[in-house]
Amino acid sequence: SENSDVLLGSAPSELIDHRICDFFIESSEISEAASSSNPHLSNPLAVTVKATGKLVNVIMEQRPWCTVMDVEEADPERVEGGTWAAHSTVRDLVEGIAGAGSVQGLIDLVARGMQAFTKHDRVMVYRFHEE
Repeated sequence: SENSDVLLGSAPSELIDHRICDFFIESSEISEAASSSNPHLSNPLAVTVKATGKLVNVIMEQRPWCTVMDVEEADPERVEGGTWAAHSTVRDLVEGIAGAGSVQGLIDLVARGMQAFTKHDRVMVYRFHEE
């Protein structure tokens, strides 16, 4: 990409024959997300560029033949406790719902997830009787 020197501290020609995750401090997180069956569930992944110390977002999309990664400059205020943190909390909650196992497990999961998301001490989950 033409802006790789700005975002990664390396010219496009320097990226060839290198693993992209090696350009970031959190290389294992990127590698783990990219090798998963659903890498998009990690989006956006906030990571730090080794060469520059710059905070960036890595956004992944699975294609039939590869995983495409888009690297964008991150706004630290949105990443740390902001929009991306909220996105991550909600994404984790939605992923967990599928594995709840029981209605009570689902209620507990939703209550804990909403506490984490809203930062409230108490939340209520209403369960209505089947009609």
